[in-house]
Amino acid sequence: MSPKSTPQSSLPPLLALPPLFTPSDLLTLLPLPLSTPPWRTCLLLPVPLWQPSRKQTKRQLTQAEKASRAAAAEVARNHQMEVADAVKAFHPREEAEIKAEAARLSLKTDYFRRLVRGKINVKPPREPSLREALTSAKAADINKDREVKLRLRKIVDELDKDDDMSTSNLTQEEKDALIARLKEKKATKGTAMRASNTGAAKDHTASTKRMRHELDTGGLRNGTLGFFFVTRAHINDTLATDFYGNAHALQIFKDILGKDPAEVARLFDMWSCTNSKNIQERNNYSVIKSQCSHLVTFKLQQATRSKPKMNYVNIHKFAATHKIKIKGWPPSIEIGNPSDVLHNIDEAILLRDALVSGACHWAQMTDAEVAAHHAEMARLEAEGKPVGKRRKARSDKGKTHKKRKQDEDAKGCVSRRQKKVKSVAIIESEDEDDDEDYQSDE
Repeated sequence: MSPKSTPQSSLPPLLALPPLFTPSDLLTLLPLPLSTPPWRTCLLLPVPLWQPSRKQTKRQLTQAEKASRAAAAEVARNHQMEVADAVKAFHPREEAEIKAEAARLSLKTDYFRRLVRGKINVKPPREPSLREALTSAKAADINKDREVKLRLRKIVDELDKDDDMSTSNLTQEEKDALIARLKEKKATKGTAMRASNTGAAKDHTASTKRMRHELDTGGLRNGTLGFFFVTRAHINDTLATDFYGNAHALQIFKDILGKDPAEVARLFDMWSCTNSKNIQERNNYSVIKSQCSHLVTFKLQQATRSKPKMNYVNIHKFAATHKIKIKGWPPSIEIGNPSDVLHNIDEAILLRDALVSGACHWAQMTDAEVAAHHAEMARLEAEGKPVGKRRKARSDKGKTHKKRKQDEDAKGCVSRRQKKVKSVAIIESEDEDDDEDYQSDE
């Protein structure tokens, strides 16, 4: 039987040839012996000869599709040109506003431009949302009398079922009150004392870990050096003394103090235990007044980068001289020396907390603010209001003073401005002359 008359059913099912080729066509393409079975010829063929092409044919676009795409491209191109023109027109206005604001604030233009165009990577903490405030209020209501507290998922389910706490049924005053209550709760939770030594130790470990992370990342971002020492505040506490410094910051103790950081930590722990005080002792009235005076002076030195002597009596003239003013002073307390203006423990704590938190601070005055300050002082003086305290006049003011005669200075009366200089002349004594005569006689 010839290969052409071989029935298709005699071929193995897995090796059956596709309808594209027939056994007779294969025999004409390949120089194979006539005795070769047709089903074996497919094994000798390259795969692309009998597999269909996998390349997808490009579909022709219709005229409507071409017109639609051309219109969309034209719109996008016009929008890009409009954005480019707007940016190009905005740059001159931006530069003019930067120069005007820099001149108003008495700053250099380049410095103010960096402040405006600079990018801040540190984001402020997120404010609590209304949903969080509602969840917190619902949790406090549900878990008030429960020994086993409900989990958050069940609390959220109960909140969704409560129509009275729906956002659509609450007024704006109620929403603000819920958010304020949540803020107060978070602040109390962040500053409240831990109930046990175990809780305090865990909190201490987590806090020092965060402090290490902040020092390391701050050094990488900003190139800063820093260190911290942490120890117990009372001898009965069980917290371990810890210290850390990024990079080579701890080397300062060996170079300047001549002590190892571990020795400094040990001395710090010893000093803290011997000077430990309870809350009542730390919040003593006289102690807080002293702290307020120290904080005012310390923050003034930080703001001016010098050591000016604080003048509370003439604080208005002091501010004009150093071009600095204090902001955030509690309005219920008169600005002055804390030893004189603080009359009770509540006022002292209020001022100390404002100074510690930074709400009360010293700020540099611009040239415009200094001019306005001088104008305000002149206006108060014109109205007869006292501005500070004038210095007491000399008792001999308006009288003629006796002038010193030149002959008095010639007689040996040394004036105050003349400096006493030791003589460098060598004076030989009589004993030395006698020794020389004795040696010559010998």
